[in-house]
Amino acid sequence: MAETNSQAIVSKLQARYGTYARGQLQSQRKQFWSFVDYLNGNSIYTFYGSALGDTSTPNLQRTNMPVQGSFGTSSFLIKSISTTLYVPSNANFGINYTNTVTTYATDATSGLWADLVNGFVQAGYLRFSVGAKDFITIPKPFLYAPPADGRSNRIINRYNNTAAPALSTGAPFAELHRAAENQYMVDPELYVDFQENFRVTLEYPSGAVTRIGTTSLPSSAGNLFVGLVLDGVEFRPVQ
Repeated sequence: MAETNSQAIVSKLQARYGTYARGQLQSQRKQFWSFVDYLNGNSIYTFYGSALGDTSTPNLQRTNMPVQGSFGTSSFLIKSISTTLYVPSNANFGINYTNTVTTYATDATSGLWADLVNGFVQAGYLRFSVGAKDFITIPKPFLYAPPADGRSNRIINRYNNTAAPALSTGAPFAELHRAAENQYMVDPELYVDFQENFRVTLEYPSGAVTRIGTTSLPSSAGNLFVGLVLDGVEFRPVQ
């Protein structure tokens, strides 16, 4: 009987205290991001559908989500949303890097520039839903919710190591938004409770938007990733 009483006491203390201070929360500024491979033929791309450590998200470059489609034991107050692009290799930007030839690929038809100006960036909409209800909808999200992280842009002419620069003009350049410091602010702010499932999709209702730049930046897997960043305040239990 004494052992049974001890187990009951320990169980009661564990339920009351455990590893968390019950009823107490701490807050911190936080970003949650998710990158998915942009492939031709898809009319819907789903963000936050995988967690860190999954086979499709092997590292922090792809996502920092603790679980799929949820903030886990934390709650999150979404203040702003931004979209972004990620190219694994710099050589895939439509630039021909060699030691003897210093020319740019025909960006009007083969480089990423074409997609920024005339391609998938100019279409689609972003949908953020919880349950069966849509809470945030952004048309042309790459334009109205651009990276907007305040970074400065720098263009550098690359040339071979033994000769003077062969280019007479600068690198082809296209920007998603003129005001790089602006963000898409969620107003009113959206609060997502802990363990509450949500879904974020990039949709092209008129059909898949085929990549234009497919020569120097092929449309095969792993060449271009589109991403979404949720910026806000995380609330988590105090340990």
